[in-house]
Formats: sequence, structure tokens, C-alpha cells
Amino acid sequence: RGLEEWFNTKGTKLGEDDRLFIYFTGHGGAGKPEENTTISMWCEQPLTVTDFTKLLDKVSPKTQVVLIMVQCHSGGFANVVFKDGKPGPMLSPARRCGFFATTFDRNAAGCTADTVEEDYKDYSTYFFAALGGKTRTGKRVSGCDLDGDGHVSFAEAHAHVLLHSDTIDIPVTTSDILLRQFSDVTKPSLVSVDAPYSDLHERATPLQRIVMESLSKELGLSMPGRAAESVHLAEMLDAQRKSAEAEAHKRNEERGNLAREMRSRLLRRWPELSNAWHPRVAELMQKEGAEIQQAVESDSAYPRWEIVRREADELDNKAMALERKWAKCKRLTRTLKSVALAANLEKVASPEVVERYHQLLVDEAGTLGPAVDGK
Repeated sequence: RGLEEWFNTKGTKLGEDDRLFIYFTGHGGAGKPEENTTISMWCEQPLTVTDFTKLLDKVSPKTQVVLIMVQCHSGGFANVVFKDGKPGPMLSPARRCGFFATTFDRNAAGCTADTVEEDYKDYSTYFFAALGGKTRTGKRVSGCDLDGDGHVSFAEAHAHVLLHSDTIDIPVTTSDILLRQFSDVTKPSLVSVDAPYSDLHERATPLQRIVMESLSKELGLSMPGRAAESVHLAEMLDAQRKSAEAEAHKRNEERGNLAREMRSRLLRRWPELSNAWHPRVAELMQKEGAEIQQAVESDSAYPRWEIVRREADELDNKAMALERKWAKCKRLTRTLKSVALAANLEKVASPEVVERYHQLLVDEAGTLGPAVDGK
């Protein structure tokens, strides 16, 4: 209600010389249909892409809107560039661009129980560190001004995420989504994503070239058919991840069985421990805590439980590391496809769509400074 009230009052007063930044970090959900994803508002009430677009429609279409959204399934909100927030042939007349942590069908790295400030990593961790020149803990970040013009643009911050974010995220932008709606790579007369790497490299923007080169180097990819090579590596990594997860599942099942055995033996001696709210539990832990701990650690099943616990943790860590590398393969293949789609756009789309695409690139290359003629 508060959000709707803001759009009904202050939002309607914004004009052509204003710029509205919207940053969302929180929980997001899958959509029905699948691209109509959600963000969780107060009291866990979901706000869909289409309903969010209705709020944005209250703002003058001449007001530039910049979205940075890092929730799970955030890529669905890139559809605000379409009429009513629904992917299709009709673009919204409003001037909107955005940067999103991951695709509409995936969870984001920020959805984690690890909230230690020094270690916490999500899309915005890297994105805002690039824009501000330092991390949330004050460490300097350099090398983000990729074109050397003295300013870090939103697009450069996004590229910084693609290159340096060691997470499961597959970040997207509004221009990526427009290309996938209106362009094509399937016809023989068009540039294919399977074109020689040198050809795609030549057609890429300077930022895309940096992403292509850096990710290729990090992943150890060098074949002329870079997209196919990246897809093959991703398939191998995915198979290894699934194998590690299956082994971890087996260890965790054994771990659970051993834990139940130990618990049963422990409760024979201290039956009150079966209920954490039992009035005697606090007294027992205070007076006999060391003895209870000794009973657990001296149990015949404890050594094996400790072994499978460590093995399960190691396998979980291995699976996560494999998924992070898999995500970087996906980032590379998406970039290669975007290059091919951009090369074909003028051949398959209307002049109005081509113009909107180039306007999106200009807006995505904006900075936190004042917007002047869209720059």
C-alpha cells in the first residue's frame, strides 16, 4: 500500500528531467506464467512483474527509470520494457532499463544463510562496489572503468559482476531481453552463435569483448567454435555437480541414521532432552552439560558420524564450486549469443525496435551522475 501511495503521489510528479532509481534486494519467487516472477513485499505478499509494471506506468514515460534487482528469479522483471510487463511484440513507450542478478528461472546467490558481511556475496555486492570504488567493508576496488573515461557506468558495473562474481548468478540486462524477443540466430542468412569466435569478437562491443576474453581465459577455452566449447564444458560440469550432490545425499542419509541412533541412546539416560522446552533441560545443560557432551562423543557411532559429516560437507562444497564454474560458462554463452543477436537485429526487426535497442544501450551506459541527453 505504501509503495502504491508513493507512485500515486510523488511518482506521478516526476518529469523528463528526473531519473528514478529502484533497487530491490529481498526474496523473489517463480511466476505463473513462468516469466511473471514476483518480489516479496511486506507480510510476504507477492508483487508480480505485471503488477509492478502497472505502478511504473503511473510515472511519466519520459522519466528515465533504472532498475537494479537482485532477488531470486529477478530476470523476469526485465520484462518491464514490454507493454504491461508481458514479453511480446509490443514495447512499453516508457524509458526503462535495468540490471538483474539472474535469469527468471533461477535462484540468486543472495538467497543464502551466510550473512557474514566480509564474505557475503550477491550481485549488488559487486555492482555497487564497481560503481563506488570500494566494497561494503571499505576495501578499494579498481579496474572497473573499462573504457578509461574516468567514470564507471552501469554497464561497466554489470560487466564487473560477469567477470568477478564467483557465484551461481547468470546476470541479465534489459537489452539482453529485448534482443531475445526481437532478434534471431536460426536462419542461414544470419550470424549464428556458432560463428567463429574471431567473427563474433569483431562484432562485439568493447565491453562484450572484455567479457568474452576474460571468461574464455578463466575457463580455459580457446577453440574457434567458442560457444559449442563452452556448452560442452557446462554439460561436463553439470554432470559432475549432479554426481557430487548424489554422493552428498548418500552421506547425509547415513549421517541422519547415525544421529538418530546416538540420540536414542542419549535419551535413555536423559529422557528430558527429547523436549527442548522441558523445565529441567536448562538445569541439565548447566549441571551435566559436559557429561552429556562426553556421552555423545564417546558413543560408538560418533567417529563414523564425524567422518560422513566431513565427507558430506566436502561434497556439498565441491558441488557448489562446480555450479559456480558452470554459471560462468552460461555467462559466456549468453554474451556470445547477445553479440550474434545484436548483429542480426537490423535484419529482422523494425526500425522502431532497433532504435529502442540503441536507446537501451545508451541508458545502460549511464552513470550515477546527472543524466544529460540520456548519458
